[in-house]
Amino acid sequence: KLLVNIIFSEDQLISFYPPEKEGYVFGGWYYDEALTKPVDDENFVIAEDTTLYAKWSEDYHVVSFDSLG
Repeated sequence: KLLVNIIFSEDQLISFYPPEKEGYVFGGWYYDEALTKPVDDENFVIAEDTTLYAKWSEDYHVVSFDSLG
């Protein structure tokens, strides 16, 4: 579940880009493994060692057709 370890120095700007995973849709970064505490992109500050978790949802499509027409 841990995607990356980022090592940085104080005052370094870090940008998180939506990761890609085939067959899934990225649903955001979270502070907890249960995915209940989302990261606020605009007010995100790291003051200590931090682990972030990515939320993933299966990407599926519903296909329907009319067999009579």
